[in-house]
Amino acid sequence: MNHSPKTLPSDAIKNKHILVLGAGSFGTCLAQHLTTLGHSVTLYCRTEERAEALRQSGENTRYLPGVKLRSAITPVSGELKGDKGFDGVLVALPTQKIREVLSHSSISSWEPTLPIICASKGIENETLELPSQIITGTLNCDPKKVAVLSGPSFASEVMEGKPTAVCVASHCEDLVGFWQKVFHSSFFRTYTSRDPIGVQIAGACKNVLAIAAGAADGLGYGLNARAAIVTRGTMEICALGKKMGANPLTLLGLAGFGDIFLTCSSTESRNYRLGKRLALAHLEAKERGENTKPVQTILSELGSVAEGFYTTASTHKLMEKNQLSTPIHDAVYKTLHKNADLIAVVRSLLEREAKSEDVKHYFGS
Repeated sequence: MNHSPKTLPSDAIKNKHILVLGAGSFGTCLAQHLTTLGHSVTLYCRTEERAEALRQSGENTRYLPGVKLRSAITPVSGELKGDKGFDGVLVALPTQKIREVLSHSSISSWEPTLPIICASKGIENETLELPSQIITGTLNCDPKKVAVLSGPSFASEVMEGKPTAVCVASHCEDLVGFWQKVFHSSFFRTYTSRDPIGVQIAGACKNVLAIAAGAADGLGYGLNARAAIVTRGTMEICALGKKMGANPLTLLGLAGFGDIFLTCSSTESRNYRLGKRLALAHLEAKERGENTKPVQTILSELGSVAEGFYTTASTHKLMEKNQLSTPIHDAVYKTLHKNADLIAVVRSLLEREAKSEDVKHYFGS
């Protein structure tokens, strides 16, 4: 079911032409949402085959089957000729593909003041850059001209018009205000933040925690274990965020606690499903006395990108670089990227020496 917005704020911005880069589940749902608010959308697909499939079927059969796309969405692919007619750009690509697509689509030659917002969540493996940093570096634009959007928002529920709350973050007050007014409605409440680094760190690392939570559930460890993973894992994210210049209190907001809670507690989460399937595969293999199936096989079975798999490799490098003790992130990394035995990794995690919780150390006074 697709809902129209019940009410719009009196200062809402309408009738804008937005370019959405990325026709995955989240890019598609945000494109659909924008059109319910009166905007028109050019939806950029990485292949012409994908764009033609969207045009022919009128829906995203791969990621969001059964939901008809509104007529104000125009799927395209290939090189984009100039920026005339676009009032803003929304980047909703897998993080590891942002640099490639921005270069291929010729957007790098566009007017550098065009408002940009990024809804991608992750950290680039090679450079360890956040999505906004990839964009500003590739497009050679002012970092203050790039905002980020994040928060607890499953694509399927946004498509159905179910109540959702997200945050838009940027160092630039005018840019935050513009995108808030573009996206905000009574069922897609958009809050603002001035901490884009914290919002992106939270949005990337919560996927790692979701893998851990899914694995714990797959092993049958129960709700107590999941709560411990979420809580202690959040402390690890805080530690990394502080090192990278984020405000640890951002972790208490929508992009932090809100998204962590959602992603670590639902089978709708691809990352949670990855962790759970990984645990079940380990248990089944042990029962048969065989080696577990490769992680890549499990990833392919998900049918869509589990960003946490790639983020885990990046966060591991960042944690090491900043000399941080992050046992939960380390455990996920060893299991996914070092082919470590999951049961043995969990055992070593649980048998660590006792220590103080020391919450003040992470959040400050």
